[in-house]
Amino acid sequence: MTKARAILIADDYGLGERHDAAIRSLLARDAIDATSVLVETCTKASAEALLDCIGTKKIGLHFNLTYPAGGITSTQSRNLVLLKGLLGLGAHRAQAALDRQLELFRSLFGRQPDYIDGHEHCHAYPTVSRIVLVKAADLGIPVRSIRPIARPIGLKERVLARLGNRSHALTQELGVETNWRFGGILPLDDPERAIAVLETQIEAANRAAQSSAKEVWVMVHPGDEHDPVQIEGHSAKLRSLETEYLLSRM
Repeated sequence: MTKARAILIADDYGLGERHDAAIRSLLARDAIDATSVLVETCTKASAEALLDCIGTKKIGLHFNLTYPAGGITSTQSRNLVLLKGLLGLGAHRAQAALDRQLELFRSLFGRQPDYIDGHEHCHAYPTVSRIVLVKAADLGIPVRSIRPIARPIGLKERVLARLGNRSHALTQELGVETNWRFGGILPLDDPERAIAVLETQIEAANRAAQSSAKEVWVMVHPGDEHDPVQIEGHSAKLRSLETEYLLSRM
C-alpha cells in the first residue's frame, strides 16, 4: 500500500511562458501533483501544452482578485480586498470575477477545474470565501483549505491561519470537499531561507499525511527567474530555486 504523503501543487500556471514550461517539466517528471491556473493570463497555447502533459494529475483554478497583468485592470490590493471582506463588502465584484474566471477555465480546458484555490489566498477571505464555497458546492468542486500544518509564527501566518480556520468551518457547513491541512507559506523575498523552510514544511506535511491518513496540500511556486513576467514582492530567483529543489527530490 502506498503511504500517504504531501500533495505538491504549483501555483501561478499561466503567469509566463518560461514559468509554465518549468511547471510542465515538473509535472512530466512526477515532481509535483497538480497545478493551479491564472486563467486571465494563461494563453491557449500554454493551456494546450498543459493538457498534453498533465495525464491524471489535477488542474485547478487559481482564483484571482489581486494580481493585475495582461491588461487586467479590475484588481485591488490584497489588504483592500481583505478589509472589504471583513466589512461584508465586495460580494458582487467577487461573484462576477469568479463566474468569469470559471468560464475562462472551461474555455481553455474544456471542463471544470479539479479544485479551486486563490492567488494570495483570496478564496479564504471573509465574504469571498462564502461566494467561492457556495459555487464549489453547486459544482461539486473541492476548495483548498489554508489551515496550517503547525502552529503559525509571525503576523502573516497567524492571519492566514485565522482565515483558514474560518473558511474550513464553512466547508463543513456547506459540504465542500477540502484538504485537511496546508503548507507552503514562505519568506518570498529571501530565496535561500525560503528553500530551507519549504524543505521543512514538506517533511512536516509528509509526517502529518502519514499519521492522519488525510490530505495535506503544500503550495509551491516554481518557475524561471529569466521569465520577463514576475510578481512584485516574490523573488524571481526563488522561482528557479524551487524548480531546482523540486527536481532534486526525484
